[in-house]
Amino acid sequence: MKRFISLTMLVAAVVCGMVCVRANADSSPPKRRVLVVKSRDISFYAPASQGFVKGLKSRGYGDTTDITILALSGDKNQDQQTIKAQIQKNNSLIFTLGTDATRTIAEAHPTCPCVFSMILDPISLGVAKSLAQPGGVFTGTTLQVSAGKQLDALQQILPQAQKVGLLYTDGDATSLAFLSAATQDAAKLNIEIVSKAMTPTTDRKAALEELAGKVGAFWLIVDPASAGPQALADTLDVAKSHKLPVLGTSSANVHAGALLALSANLQDLGDVNAEMAAPLLDGSAQPGQTSVRGPRQTMLSVNLDAASALGLTVPNSVLRLADEVVDSGAAKSGSK
Repeated sequence: MKRFISLTMLVAAVVCGMVCVRANADSSPPKRRVLVVKSRDISFYAPASQGFVKGLKSRGYGDTTDITILALSGDKNQDQQTIKAQIQKNNSLIFTLGTDATRTIAEAHPTCPCVFSMILDPISLGVAKSLAQPGGVFTGTTLQVSAGKQLDALQQILPQAQKVGLLYTDGDATSLAFLSAATQDAAKLNIEIVSKAMTPTTDRKAALEELAGKVGAFWLIVDPASAGPQALADTLDVAKSHKLPVLGTSSANVHAGALLALSANLQDLGDVNAEMAAPLLDGSAQPGQTSVRGPRQTMLSVNLDAASALGLTVPNSVLRLADEVVDSGAAKSGSK
């Protein structure tokens, strides 16, 4: 009889254990869902996207988080439908890269926390009331290294630069805000900004040719009319024919042929976004009360090949500060 009771108790204990394990499994919290939206499927957004994902994982949001990454196509109707479908899912947080992605998400009226990155002016874009207190569901980081710092870097190599030309999208609030600040910063360095507004019907090459006769350098700014793929190619082409240096927006511009760029370290910028996202995911912070941040690290890139073609000598003081130097001559001599 005792043996029967012991066996019964053993079976009961096993069954109870199985029920408890099942109960614990059923009670485990559901995975968080993070949606990452890039303005386009181009390499420009890759470092920040990678930095963000890596940063989340390093902060404990790896196995417990499903991360979905998508890119806008540029077709407004198609993109709106795609985002509408994604917004209806149970997102814990949305991370946007670039102006188009941020604007498209904002127009879909999300209710979950949203973190933006790689934009210039969130206030002009309408996703923040102020940098200190954004309000609403958005916060994030700006891409912008101050115009004054960029122009100062150009002057270190080209002290004779007095006029700098740039293109921008006509009526774009973000570019107009940047241009206003840039004009003030440039005046402190005795530099004049000569700008040309671009409309869909403006001939970019003709506009650049017009600027080339008035300025000593071109400046690419974060605006599709200025630094989009075709705009970059056109600017470099006209600059080459007139022997004008180009101040770029990123390391990629410098590798393409620009003389230099002082830009945000995009991988680190993504990590800053992850640092901001972590308390939003665990509920210990609210986006509307989380201050917008700027780049934590900047990156100076210099193209010695471009300098040589222009007959310029880059001071050693600049080279010592450079994070990246493009020099095919050094690569060739090193391979011998």
